[in-house]
Amino acid sequence: MSVRQRYVLIFIFMLLLALLVQWPATAISSWMESQTQGRWRLSSAQGTVWQGSGLLLMRSSEKAAWRALMNLNWHIHTAELLRGRLSIDFQPEQGQMHLLATPSGFRVESLATTLSASALTPLLPGALGRYHWDGQLHTRSPAFACDLQMKNCQGEIEILWDNAGVSEITGPPLGNYRLMLTNNGSRTHLAIDTREGRLQLKAQGEITPNGQLTLQGEAIAPTQSANKNDEALNALLALLMRPQGGGRYLINYRESASDSASGSSKLAPSR
Repeated sequence: MSVRQRYVLIFIFMLLLALLVQWPATAISSWMESQTQGRWRLSSAQGTVWQGSGLLLMRSSEKAAWRALMNLNWHIHTAELLRGRLSIDFQPEQGQMHLLATPSGFRVESLATTLSASALTPLLPGALGRYHWDGQLHTRSPAFACDLQMKNCQGEIEILWDNAGVSEITGPPLGNYRLMLTNNGSRTHLAIDTREGRLQLKAQGEITPNGQLTLQGEAIAPTQSANKNDEALNALLALLMRPQGGGRYLINYRESASDSASGSSKLAPSR
């Protein structure tokens, strides 16, 4: 190989390297949308694929309107690529998260984020997604790992729902709640407890690998007939659950595969 040919190869290599380093962050948007069946998009992307920022959008279906979820910054540790690992630091508007991906799966570490409950409404299954939820969701997890097919996961995620409410019910917030998601294999176990509030909730259930949710428990609401807000709350609970008397309601949420596809769900057994 002549000296001239070597210089040409070096020039081409440096040019490709420069293009790779400056790979624009906008390339992520089209990739994300195609990989999520048109439900997630990165808008207003700035910077490069390796370090940048953008506005994360989501929608419940391909025909639904886009909703802004959060502003997001990220940084990829390029040195980890030489070890066959993808290491990314994410910084949403409130919180942080570290993602480590390998050929065998991925691991989320140091998860601590805060999101508006209203922003996640389109992701709720069946009848739950038809209401307008309020409050702040504080998500915490020291570590959570899954394989690439999301069929085998290990770890816990704690969600603190503060000032929880639903826009269809006026008055003060319903309360503050704690949700625990526990994975020890293919199924996700869900537990809901009340920290404080006028609506007491206690329920347990699970999410199957295909995303179907079951939930059983009890809700207790105040029964002060003079309070219009409590009357509206009890009226809504009576539609969603089975009344047991004295402000108590049976939670028995079952969502089958056909329910999920049609957008309907069975919230309570037939009376």
